[in-house]
Amino acid sequence: MSDWRYHVASLSAVLLGLAVGLLIGGLYLSPAVPDQIAAQLKRLDEQFAQRTEELRQAESERDNLKQALARTDSLLARLLPPLNPRLLRGKRVALLITTDDRSAAQGIEQWLTEAGAELLSTTRVEWARIDPERQTIILNNLPDLFNPAMSAGARTVLSRQQGVQLSGDYSRAVDILIWVGGYTSRSAREEWLQSDSELIAALQSGIRRLTPTPRPRFSSPTQQGTSEDNILLVAGEPFGTRLSIIPLCKATEVPSVDCIDLALGKSALLALLSGESGHYGLKPTAESTVPDTLLESLR
Repeated sequence: MSDWRYHVASLSAVLLGLAVGLLIGGLYLSPAVPDQIAAQLKRLDEQFAQRTEELRQAESERDNLKQALARTDSLLARLLPPLNPRLLRGKRVALLITTDDRSAAQGIEQWLTEAGAELLSTTRVEWARIDPERQTIILNNLPDLFNPAMSAGARTVLSRQQGVQLSGDYSRAVDILIWVGGYTSRSAREEWLQSDSELIAALQSGIRRLTPTPRPRFSSPTQQGTSEDNILLVAGEPFGTRLSIIPLCKATEVPSVDCIDLALGKSALLALLSGESGHYGLKPTAESTVPDTLLESLR
């Protein structure tokens, strides 16, 4: 058996050899290498400072644009016809909210009240808080909320689901369903738009299943018949959304407005609620800024 002192001596020799090799290698290191490293670090610092300044300038420009947009919107609000509190009198309205911009949703609630509408219910769906395994249950029951004959059971199921908030009266039939969507936060995910797409499909297929006639109960103005069972479905989103629902609306022929938080958008939304159709707003996905009927009223 080998003596343990032999192994200790061998290991010590190896370590000593490594130390001597590192020392000799360091002596042969070019004096220019530390200078090159220092120069690279300096360039990185300069690049970081430049990017930081560019970001600061971009944020300043964004704030200036926001202020300019707010001033323009305030001026436009004075130029547009004043909101008539009788315009939506007698209309029963339900809100379906998926946007993460709570201020925009609250603004629409207040605007509907000022326009004389009767806001029956507000349904909030937060995809970020919903378990994907429970999403099918939610999508299957959401259309039933707006059918008085089915709303009690649907409300019982949905009230137990995390990420769904119900408020108001679901026992009465509605004339108009307004979907407020779009996502503004930096943490918004593309999967939420996929959920929105499934939401539209669930509304369409669910209502067809519950309605005795083949005509869909949720329809655009161009698809509506004379049946009182039809519900006018329109959609809108805030101007500052990062993930937009407008392409989904165009694909499914749901009339939409892409700036419902602005005076211009609210005027366009009012035109949709009065029977116009189309996709309006300020973004490239809009077909027109405002309906022609609104332009004619300004002349």
